[in-house]
Amino acid sequence: MVVGAGAVATRRIETLLDAGAKVSVVAAKLSEGFESLRRSRGEDLTVAVRDCVREDFDGADFVVIAVSDRTVAARLTEEARSQGALVCCATEAALGSVAFPALFTFDDMTVSVSSAGRDPRRARLLRDFLRAAIERDASVQPQRASAE
Repeated sequence: MVVGAGAVATRRIETLLDAGAKVSVVAAKLSEGFESLRRSRGEDLTVAVRDCVREDFDGADFVVIAVSDRTVAARLTEEARSQGALVCCATEAALGSVAFPALFTFDDMTVSVSSAGRDPRRARLLRDFLRAAIERDASVQPQRASAE
């Protein structure tokens, strides 16, 4: 489940969808980026356009809180945790129990950089540096094993 549908929430939702999850989204407002994702991958999304309430967390195993208001994020994180969910609080990483890494895919590899939520900006910078280095250096591309 994801609370929010702004830019950060949309990136988290895309990551979850890429991993094969069906995602429930509750958000008072939907960003254009989210609407674009919804148009292309809506079959795996359930969307409620409204404020999130405590009952939304019933039965949720994993919750992402990605709202702009830190007070609301703290309250929602506590409510989700009290229901037994693992929580990623994108608004205030220290409040959550898990954090998303900065990642990218190149050929058959997924490269992940994590600061355990302590410094997501630096993790993104390192991810971008690694991606640029790998894409720039053709010799780093994985060699395919030949069938013998």
